[in-house]
Amino acid sequence: MSRPAGSPRLAETAPVSGGGSGSTRPVTLGPFADLPEAQRNALLAHAVRRRFSAGQSVFRAGDPADHVIVVQSGLVSVQVAARDSRRLVLAMFGEEDVLGEMALAGVPRRTAWVVAVRDADVLMLDVHRLHALRAATREVDAAVMGVLADTVRRLTDQLLEATLIPQPVRLRRILLRLHRHYDDGRIALTHADLAEVLGAQRTTVTELLAAEVAAGRIVKARGYLQIADLPAMRAAARADPRMETSA
Repeated sequence: MSRPAGSPRLAETAPVSGGGSGSTRPVTLGPFADLPEAQRNALLAHAVRRRFSAGQSVFRAGDPADHVIVVQSGLVSVQVAARDSRRLVLAMFGEEDVLGEMALAGVPRRTAWVVAVRDADVLMLDVHRLHALRAATREVDAAVMGVLADTVRRLTDQLLEATLIPQPVRLRRILLRLHRHYDDGRIALTHADLAEVLGAQRTTVTELLAAEVAAGRIVKARGYLQIADLPAMRAAARADPRMETSA
């Protein structure tokens, strides 16, 4: 993935009120979707919907952490700086996933980059409004605590996978997570992109994907790959259907 330069260009910036911001897609509140209507509307009244083109920074390390972001569509990656100035990809996120949630824990500035892998539409929820609603209502407080608990669980799972799970199984789990973010099932990422997420060499990913093709679990075409046998992929990843929604 190329490293973006400079400030992001915003292709679309619009306030959100009620059901949307002029977009034909309905607004997704992710973990806040089950709040009572009055509280959802209070969040949306101070929300902004933005669209980022592939390669643009949604936010950068060191930026003020003043919003929690719910991805509406597209795909983004979370990146941190390595000692040699390269970016390491920690994870990828898509529709209904939450980013920047550490702002809810009082972290004042971003600790990582979030970059659009493909065109992404995001909803930016004002963290001060969330804190005010959290202090006033138990439902919002419970939703916020749920988001933070999910973050701890996800980071714990990532640490365990990175240290205990073999690379072939980790790659299958990555493909399962990515699968749900492509409506047509065609995962349009390069071997180099997948190598960054896996934390491996590109040649290693090429070999691992060849083995998946030979096993009949994926098919490859020019510009994309696709899971051909979802039950077999889940079994080979030692996963169940919930894995696709726990990225």
